[in-house]
Amino acid sequence: MDCAYHAGVPAVGYCSGCGRAVCQACQSTQGNRSVCPVCAAGATAPQPVTPSPAPAASAGGSGAKGLLYGGLGCCAGVLVIGLVVGLWFGYRWYRSRPPQARPAVVASSPPAAQKTADSTPAPPAAQPGQPAADAAVRALHPSYGGQLKWRSDDWRRVKLWMGPEGKEPTTEVVLQWNDQTRAYEVERDAPIQRPKKATPKPGEAAAKTAALAKHQGWVARVVYHSRDWQRVKVWIGPPESEFNFELVLQWDGRRNRYVVERSSAIEYEPEGPQPSRDGAIAAARSTAGPDGYVIAEVDAHNEDWTWVSVLLGGEASEFDTHVVVQWTGDGYEVVEMEALNTGSGDAAAWEESHGGGEGEG
Repeated sequence: MDCAYHAGVPAVGYCSGCGRAVCQACQSTQGNRSVCPVCAAGATAPQPVTPSPAPAASAGGSGAKGLLYGGLGCCAGVLVIGLVVGLWFGYRWYRSRPPQARPAVVASSPPAAQKTADSTPAPPAAQPGQPAADAAVRALHPSYGGQLKWRSDDWRRVKLWMGPEGKEPTTEVVLQWNDQTRAYEVERDAPIQRPKKATPKPGEAAAKTAALAKHQGWVARVVYHSRDWQRVKVWIGPPESEFNFELVLQWDGRRNRYVVERSSAIEYEPEGPQPSRDGAIAAARSTAGPDGYVIAEVDAHNEDWTWVSVLLGGEASEFDTHVVVQWTGDGYEVVEMEALNTGSGDAAAWEESHGGGEGEG
């Protein structure tokens, strides 16, 4: 490019006032500005010595200002277009967010496009409670069932245990209500931390529990146990009666529990006197005089010893008296007594006819 004032002379810069190209000879400095001779003198520029027509030379100043204003207009247009595009993309981003993530102020007034044709009223705003908690956990674990373990009085904080349907719960979920989103937020979703069960040990409580496993409602009493409680004998029975069964328990160290080794009915000794051989003989001997009987033998008796026939003798060699005793409930009573003729052999005949018996001397 040539100097605006010297045709054929290369320009080295531009005037800061009018924008004309100037050569080294035309360029001057005012402060920190580089100006042409016309702007430096503050006068109207003379007709430059240039082969170009005069009108082109005189329009240089207005052309530079037009370029400046045009550039500013372009910048303003770009800014307006950028603002419009930014607002459009911002609105599209907002509409793409889920309803619970939108601010409460915007969500409180749904747009007209979302209203139904029949102008059905919008459902009431969600509130903390059982329905909202159930919806939150169903969205979190659709295939699980849940049970409420704890909640605050206002339902703003809820703890639930969840797991596959029909099985033991495996997951603990803690929900916290969010007033802005009008929904529960998951605060905890982790496996349930259950305390470890204590290892059972042999002892009185474990023995009674094992003995009553098949007899709910009965009572138990430990009547014997080894020093280390490995072996225990327990009596069990209904609360209103005597103990009926005796169980012998042995501790199983591999399974950490008692096993029943033996079970039997308890046989109680009858209270008071009972029919017996010795009682019958004693009752028969009570009929003797001062000298008493030396020998006695049971001649016959029934199955339960309530009727007994006894032979008695004053000498060791012969029986001379026959006594029949009968059980009355409290003891024996003599119901028959007769003397035997020892000289005629009646005693021997009596013994032979009755088959003999056991003697006692």
